[in-house]
Amino acid sequence: MKQEPFSAGWAGYMWAALAATLGTLLLAPWQQAVTPAGAALLYALAAVVLAISYGTGPAVLAALVGGVAYHVIFAADADRREWLVPGVLLLIALSAGQVTTRLRRHAELLRRQSRERAELSEQMRAAELKHAAEALRSSILAALSHDLRTPLTALVSQAETLQMGRLPPERQAALLETLRQQALALSRQMNNLLDMARLASGAVELKRAWQPIEEIVGVTLQQARSQWPQRQFAIQIAAELPPVNIDAVLLERALWNLLDNAAKYSPPDQPVTVDVSRTGCELLLAVCDAGQGIDPADAARLFTAFQRGQTESDIAGTGLGLSIAQSIARAHGGSIEATRPAAGGSCVVLRLPLGEAPACMPGMEAG
Repeated sequence: MKQEPFSAGWAGYMWAALAATLGTLLLAPWQQAVTPAGAALLYALAAVVLAISYGTGPAVLAALVGGVAYHVIFAADADRREWLVPGVLLLIALSAGQVTTRLRRHAELLRRQSRERAELSEQMRAAELKHAAEALRSSILAALSHDLRTPLTALVSQAETLQMGRLPPERQAALLETLRQQALALSRQMNNLLDMARLASGAVELKRAWQPIEEIVGVTLQQARSQWPQRQFAIQIAAELPPVNIDAVLLERALWNLLDNAAKYSPPDQPVTVDVSRTGCELLLAVCDAGQGIDPADAARLFTAFQRGQTESDIAGTGLGLSIAQSIARAHGGSIEATRPAAGGSCVVLRLPLGEAPACMPGMEAG
């Protein structure tokens, strides 16, 4: 609140009168021991303290009362020069009050500016969140309208063709297999959307257990070979890898997304390689392909939701695979990165921390 030079509450004036009166009463018995100069300094100190606490008005009152008391008690027999003391006390009170008022106004201005900056920062943060939410909403709608609606239209068309019953049995079998594959692809895309929503909201709780990484890789590769029977998958797993404390379901999902990404963006006659190794206290799970390779400038962007290497592409997908794999890696305390080997193609490396496995786990034979 702004304080004017002579404005103060009644409490300030009461304390000013009380301080000057009590100070005088306490000093009166010691007037022989206290020099006039010492008494003047004490009255000046009281005026400064009151100016700081209550403003100019109470300080001036204390200076006037102190000046009168000084002459009556301590300078009654002094020469005329002592009459300068009340004027000096009054000048000190006015100066201290003015300085205090300016300091208070400056402090209030700083507080007001700080509040305004905080409010502006909150408004900017809210605007950024709103913009991000709108961008996410637009991306989801675009994914739903293009990457889901187009396959659904094809499914309906193929189902209608089958319903007409004019195809030979072998053609019907092939069309049914196509329907199944497209339905599975749609199911995976929907699962990716749901997984991304759960991971972004923090609603996923890891169900960790000590597992051999060989089992995770084997199960996922079996599903991949079923999805791409013509694709060659090469696997390299280092010997004597320790078990890892992971959520097996989530890690299978992350590995599947990496395999799916590699299979989509590399020539069908080229192998996809899975390399599992250990370096220090980390387990490295690398999925490499022989595609055109990831541009290092785009590597970080590709791990953002709904971002794809080719914005306009006939390859189905929502741009969530790498983002989900990254979220799963981070949930396990790990990381993920995309590299471009000198031999060509791309490698996405998922790193997981290796904890200290129990000495004896269920299912382990005694040595």
